[in-house]
Amino acid sequence: MASGSSRGLKRELDSGEQEEAQGDPDESESIVAFALYKPRPMITDMTKGGMGEIARRMCPTRPPKPVGQLDRCTTGLMIFTTNGRLTCHLNSHVSKTYRAWYDGWTSSNGRSSGELTDEQCQQLREGICLSRGDGWANFETVQRRESEELPSVQLPTGEEIRKFRFCADVRIRSGKFHVVKRLFMSVGKSVIRLQRLEVAGLSLEKCGLERPGDFVQLSDEQIALLWQDCISK
Repeated sequence: MASGSSRGLKRELDSGEQEEAQGDPDESESIVAFALYKPRPMITDMTKGGMGEIARRMCPTRPPKPVGQLDRCTTGLMIFTTNGRLTCHLNSHVSKTYRAWYDGWTSSNGRSSGELTDEQCQQLREGICLSRGDGWANFETVQRRESEELPSVQLPTGEEIRKFRFCADVRIRSGKFHVVKRLFMSVGKSVIRLQRLEVAGLSLEKCGLERPGDFVQLSDEQIALLWQDCISK
């Protein structure tokens, strides 16, 4: 759902960069922002891969910039704005919710790699010290969702492998490189698909974004949700 509305745009263009860095966060009417349902394999780059073209469709006279990054294989909610105050807030002070898919299996001889256990969920909430000097990271919440059974595999030895695709929703404050995948890997789970569902108090659903590639200009009420932190809900 691409929005062609220019509501509120002139106010920001007239105000200039200095006003963007000042004022009360509740004055959301002075901010122009857009939400994109990022598709795969789009990269977070304004010069190639299609993201710059979408930003120019959002506002041809002053294309907004993406807040943060999602890698080429991650889909979901991205916020675009030219407002420095909102960008700083979203990069530094709010949680994001992701849905992660990972595979598991059980064999006829008793071996298995299954769904996240209660103990592993607790480990993910407690967190780990990331490599490369990236500090500490943890999930604020971990919610397991329904699993899907995939076609089984028969090994040459006669052993049958039943395959499963598991899913979990996680909420995290850290924005370190591949932090969601790194946390899952710390408990032996390899994420094969990742989708961002929510930024602060704003979700894909609340934006009305249903298909990858859709974007919409946010209303004042939706922008106000970005000043909320998921943890307070």
